[in-house]
Amino acid sequence: MSKKSINSGVTLLELMIVVAIIGILASIAYPSYRDYTDKTYRVDAMGALSSFANAMERFYAVNNTYIGVGSGTAGTATAVSFAPHSSVFVSQSPIDNTDKKYNLWVTAVAATTYTLAATPISLCASAKPDTCKKGMITLDSTGTRTWDENKDGDATDAGETDWDQG
Repeated sequence: MSKKSINSGVTLLELMIVVAIIGILASIAYPSYRDYTDKTYRVDAMGALSSFANAMERFYAVNNTYIGVGSGTAGTATAVSFAPHSSVFVSQSPIDNTDKKYNLWVTAVAATTYTLAATPISLCASAKPDTCKKGMITLDSTGTRTWDENKDGDATDAGETDWDQG
């Protein structure tokens, strides 16, 4: 009587083919995933800027000026970009997450006008918008929105004078 041997193992070639297929799928899926998460954080920063603008309007209603949002008291103008005082608004986005992706700034302020900005931490670290404008998103007191979509530091290029993501 002869014994039949049943070969039920996986060959090295089959294993390598499976690993190659997984590698190809991962190389396609990961950049898409990164684009999706980047877009999500960017939309969150845009929402934070809108909420920041609402906080600026509340500050104006109480103090009758936008000057002082950095120091917490009305009457002090700041010439360069500064983070908002914690009593006015938070200085980073996402607001409800510990993994911060954008710094929020007041880039211009006068008694009756302001400009707010969100700069991506991954591109500019903690640099102020005065020195790093790559990927910057802005909103001013008139509702004008810009976004440096191509990350060249100039938000006045064609198609960058809004928040449309295209």
